[in-house]
Amino acid sequence: MHKPVYIKDFLAAFEQVVPQALAYEWDAVGLQVGDINTPLTGVLTTLDVTEDVIDEAIEQGINLIMSHHPIMFKPMKKIDVSSIKGRMVKKCLLNDITIYAAHTNYDRVDGGMNDRLADRLALVNRDVLV
Repeated sequence: MHKPVYIKDFLAAFEQVVPQALAYEWDAVGLQVGDINTPLTGVLTTLDVTEDVIDEAIEQGINLIMSHHPIMFKPMKKIDVSSIKGRMVKKCLLNDITIYAAHTNYDRVDGGMNDRLADRLALVNRDVLV
């Protein structure tokens, strides 16, 4: 019988490759919603978290959504379930779904988003823009 892999173990391995320290100070990377102390059932990756993405995770039995863009750039002052974000947070919590964002840290890491985009565009003279 296999020992379960927990979400926190998966994220620790991910952060060895894509450390949060690479993110810009203004960015909101890392855990957005959920409980990292639960066994991992699957990972869904997305550019943006939407209700459709959360529904897909529920349908597929996946409990970790890895998003490029955070659903919360600024802390929420209230969770109003009549709002889209409030509804998404509620749906995640009721279905034990964790959301993790890797934004500017994934942009900046070697081999990350910007390098992949530059490769797809066949760019040769690459330099960091500030």
